[in-house]
Amino acid sequence: MLLPAGILFHLGIAVVMGLWSFALAMWAGLLLLLAPPGHDPDLAWLIRPRAHTTASQPERPEKPSTALAS
Repeated sequence: MLLPAGILFHLGIAVVMGLWSFALAMWAGLLLLLAPPGHDPDLAWLIRPRAHTTASQPERPEKPSTALAS
């Protein structure tokens, strides 16, 4: 109940006064304030796995073996 009311309230401030950065900061504050104590959000889905491309990385020549043959 409080989260939707807070989001709509700050959305109104953003639309009427043009304070979008204020609204975004307050929405983040609402999420932090209204999260239950001890809640550990799983934000791993926000981080995309990076694709390792070899085209942008230069090829490294292999170093010759320095092992002594006996």
